Amino acid sequence: MDLIEAYLKEKQTVLEGLYNYLDKDRTLTDIPEKVFRLYETLNQDLLDEIRDDFIKAYDVPETSHHRFLWRLDLLKLAIDWNEDDDELNRFIGYVCRKQAAKLHRIALGMADRNAEEIYTSLPGILVSFYRFMRRNEKDALPLLENIHDRKHPFFESDLEAFSKLDLDEPTRKIIDWMKRLGEEEKIYLIGSILREYRPKQ
Repeated sequence: MDLIEAYLKEKQTVLEGLYNYLDKDRTLTDIPEKVFRLYETLNQDLLDEIRDDFIKAYDVPETSHHRFLWRLDLLKLAIDWNEDDDELNRFIGYVCRKQAAKLHRIALGMADRNAEEIYTSLPGILVSFYRFMRRNEKDALPLLENIHDRKHPFFESDLEAFSKLDLDEPTRKIIDWMKRLGEEEKIYLIGSILREYRPKQ
């Protein structure tokens, strides 16, 4: 019965969200422009303003699991995140801008508009990681599959196996960093960036 009740509640939430989305005039919003400013500034006050605007414009509850609000929460966490290492902080800055770029794409889609994809240059430590992956695809690529999901049963073993490869210094720094972190959302933010590596064809 608990499972059925949870299903019915979630079904209702999804249907209400879909109805609200279809019922709105999607072209009359400046949310995409505000999100682009957020990409440039990473300003927390602007992020909170965008959240309020989105809830009002699309008539979603504050507790909604909408992917736009979920990514806003991830970005808020990332903006507040600071490490005692300049390379890792540059990686976090890249994570922030990638999340903001994804928010921009979602906001444009909901407003039924198009624009060029926002390009974000890679930090040096990530360039080194991707070069390591290129040289070690056979052993390393399968280990990226679950690296973004702290709850996955193979997360710990895959991360440990990755750490036992012949890592260069920048890649070792990223993997050791992930092993120290406990927060599921931070693991997701790092791991999802690492999984953007595209193998050779």
